Amino acid sequence: MSATSLRANAPGAAPSTSASGGSRGSYASPDDVYLSDLLSYSLDRLGREPELLRSESQRLERQLHGVAVKHCHSFVSVEDGLESVRKEMEMAKQRLDKLAKSAPKLEQSCQECLARTEGLMQQGKNNRTLMQNHSSVVDLLEIPSLMDTCVRNGNYDEALDLEVFASKLATVNSESRVAKMLHREAVDIKQNMMTTLLEKLKSSIQLPECLRVVGYLRRLGSYSEVTLRLKFLACREAWLQEEIAKIDMEGFGAYDFLKKLTDAHRVHLFDIVMQYRAIFADDANAHDAETYSKGDQHALQSDGGVLYSWGSHRVSCYLDLLRHNLPRLTQGNDLASVLEHSMYCGMSLGRVGMDFRELVAPIFITAAESLFANGLQLAVETFQLALAKHDWDPLLASAAAATSGPEKYKDSQSGTSPPQELLQYYPLAVFIGAPSRSILSALNELRHCAFTSCTETCSGLLTSTLNVASSALAKAHKTSGKNASSVGNCALVYAELAVPYVQTCLGRIFPDNSPLIDSAHALQPLNVILSKAKRTMSKMQS
Repeated sequence: MSATSLRANAPGAAPSTSASGGSRGSYASPDDVYLSDLLSYSLDRLGREPELLRSESQRLERQLHGVAVKHCHSFVSVEDGLESVRKEMEMAKQRLDKLAKSAPKLEQSCQECLARTEGLMQQGKNNRTLMQNHSSVVDLLEIPSLMDTCVRNGNYDEALDLEVFASKLATVNSESRVAKMLHREAVDIKQNMMTTLLEKLKSSIQLPECLRVVGYLRRLGSYSEVTLRLKFLACREAWLQEEIAKIDMEGFGAYDFLKKLTDAHRVHLFDIVMQYRAIFADDANAHDAETYSKGDQHALQSDGGVLYSWGSHRVSCYLDLLRHNLPRLTQGNDLASVLEHSMYCGMSLGRVGMDFRELVAPIFITAAESLFANGLQLAVETFQLALAKHDWDPLLASAAAATSGPEKYKDSQSGTSPPQELLQYYPLAVFIGAPSRSILSALNELRHCAFTSCTETCSGLLTSTLNVASSALAKAHKTSGKNASSVGNCALVYAELAVPYVQTCLGRIFPDNSPLIDSAHALQPLNVILSKAKRTMSKMQS
C-alpha cells in the first residue's frame, strides 16, 4: 500500500486541507496531497510517521488476510468462473472464426434465396395476373385451333384475319415465347390453307369460285404475281390431266376415246383460258389470236407469255394424243368423224387464240395414208392367199376366153361397180371387189378422208400394190405348168379390166386431179405374159 493511503487512514491524521485550496487542489494527485501533508507536519509528527505507517500497514494486512480467509470460496469460485469464461471465450473465438469463414457462403446462399424469392414473388404476381386475365389468355391460346376450324369449314376470311392478328401479336410481344409459338402454329395452318386452296384449283370449279380462291392466295402473300399465275395454270393443268386420265380409264375404243378427248379439250381449255383472263385481267389483250399471229412480244411482257406458253403446251399434248391414237382407227368414216370433231374444237378454241386446225391436218393426212396403206396390204395378202389356193380349170378358162373380148372389157369400164367379168377369176374378184380386205374396200375407207394433198402418196401406194399383185400373177403363171393359159387369161383381164377400173375409182375419189396410177409400172412384171395372152386371144377370135 502506498504511503499516501496509509497516511490517509492513520489514526489522528489531520484532515486534508488541500480541498480548501480551490480548484487547483481538487485536481492534485494523492502523492501530491500526501507530500503536502508531510510538509505541514511537525518534527515529532514526522519522527513518528514511520512507526505509524508500519502499524497501519500491519493492520491492513491483518484485515486483508481476514477478508481473504473469509471470502476464499468466493475467490475460488471467481477463479473457476474466470477459467470457464476463458474456455468459453476460446470456444466462442473458434466458433466465430468458423462463422467468419462460413459467412461468404451464407451471404451467397442468402442472395440466392433472395433471388429465388424474388422469382417466386414475380411468378406469383404473374399467376395472379394470369388468373385475372384467364379468359383472354384462353382466347389467345385457341387461335390456332380456331384458325384450323375456319380453314376446314371454308371460312378463309376469318382464318386470314386470325393469322394477321397472330402476326401482330408476335411483333408487339417479341420477347414472349407464347406469342412466338402462336405465330408459328398460325403460319403452319396458313401453309395448310394454301395447300387446300391449291387443291380446290385442281378440281372442277367455276369462275366465281376461282376468283375467290385466287383472291385468298393473293392475301396469303406467299407467291409473286407471276408465280401465282404459274400455280393457277399448273393446278388447272393437273385437273385437266386427271379428266383425260378418267376418259382413258373408262376403256373406250379408239374412236370414242378420241371424240371424248376432243370434247374435253374443247370445253375445258376454253373454260380455263376464260378463267385466267377474268382473274388476271391485265392480260386480257395480251393473249388473243391476233396478237399471237403478229408475234407481238411487248404484249406478253406482263407475265412473260405464261398463258400463251401453256396454251401451246396443251395443244402439243392434244396433238401427241391424236398422233398416238389415230393409227388405232380402222375405218375411214371414224377417222373423218374425229377430224370433224377436231376441226370444230380448233374453231371453238380460236375464239381464245388457240386455233390449231392447221396443225391437225398433217396428222390426219398421215393417218389416212396409213389407213389406206394398211387396207392395200390386207388386199395383197388376201390376193396372194387366193392365188395359192385357186384351182385353175383349163375348160373354164377356155370358155371364158371364147365369150370375152376387148370390146366387153372396154364397155364395162363405164360403171362404178366392179366389172362382172372379174367373177370368172376368184382371186381377181377377191382382190378388187370383196367387201373387206380388197382394193375397193381400201378405197371406200379412203374416200371418207381423201385429202387433196395425199393424192400423190395414195396413187403411189396403189401403183405399188398393183405392181406387187402383178408380180404375184407372174409367179403363179411361172409355176402353173399346164394351166399357164388360164393364168395368162386372168392376167389379161387384170390388165385390161381390173387396173382401169381401179384407176377410175381413184379418179372418183380425187376428181380434181388427173389420176395417176402408173399403169406401165403396175403391169411391168406381166409384160411378157400379156403379150402372149393377147396373141392367143386373137387366134381364138379369128
